[in-house]
Amino acid sequence: MKLQYRIKNRLKKHSIDMDCSNKSTIFIAGMGRSGTTWLSELINYKQNYRDIFEPFLPYKVKISSSFKYLQYLNPNYQDSILTKSAKTILSGQFKSEWTDVNKNRLVTNKRIIKDIRANLMLKWLSNIRPGMPILLLIRHPLAVIDSYKNLGWGIEAGGKTSDFDRIIEQKQLLDDFPIVKNSLKYIDTTDYISQLLYLWCVLYHVPLKQLSRADYKIVFYENILLHPQETLSDIFSYISQRFDGAKILDKIKKPSITNYRQTDFTVNPTENVQKWKKTFNKIEITKSQEILKRFELDYLYDTNGFPT
Repeated sequence: MKLQYRIKNRLKKHSIDMDCSNKSTIFIAGMGRSGTTWLSELINYKQNYRDIFEPFLPYKVKISSSFKYLQYLNPNYQDSILTKSAKTILSGQFKSEWTDVNKNRLVTNKRIIKDIRANLMLKWLSNIRPGMPILLLIRHPLAVIDSYKNLGWGIEAGGKTSDFDRIIEQKQLLDDFPIVKNSLKYIDTTDYISQLLYLWCVLYHVPLKQLSRADYKIVFYENILLHPQETLSDIFSYISQRFDGAKILDKIKKPSITNYRQTDFTVNPTENVQKWKKTFNKIEITKSQEILKRFELDYLYDTNGFPT
């Protein structure tokens, strides 16, 4: 084990990433606990891609230290420092112990970047690297909230401020999206569950409004579980990669390295998809549907929690 550890560390220090084209980077975005790591591992089942783990985390990654936590950026925003940093990250021309935690390639010319804190600047990033395939992973809000609640998430990584407060303190976001500001009147801003539901809505409302259909592809976590063949085949077609169904589908039942709650993927997929219904009562579910409607996101899921 010690020898393997030394070899792995040496690979990280001396590896080479050759950026060939804008399409050589795949960007997976989504809210935390939505399955982004799992999706990244499924796509990278052959380990053909360099795995870049959450580079837009300022306190962990030096190259992104100029960015704010959960930062919103207007697509037309001009900043030479942020632009330079983003180009370096998206091209893979940097090294970091945090982002390269799963790195196992000495030489690569393609990479998967997965990040759970970049939703509010996805269009800005897309403008910097046109043609970069973006997969926006969505999971039912109450399933995400259930996971957050069990793990005690919702506080800024490396800080003490809540994710909710990091959102509402961004004036440019509130100015660009009046719905984000106006919706605060309809939630209990002191309630943890309400804060997380609001957070989910903002983190998906913004990219869905800003990105054009040519910029990205929506992927539903639930569809990967319920319709793996069709969903993954569609994803691989979008990223212009061959879909080897037999090998990839075998990995569906294997949890990701961030499966902190030890979810059993061998049980009935519908049971996993609707597990959150055991946590929330009818009043809470109805309230969540009302908030989703205010953010014009109620079309994403039906009343049973399945993608529409």
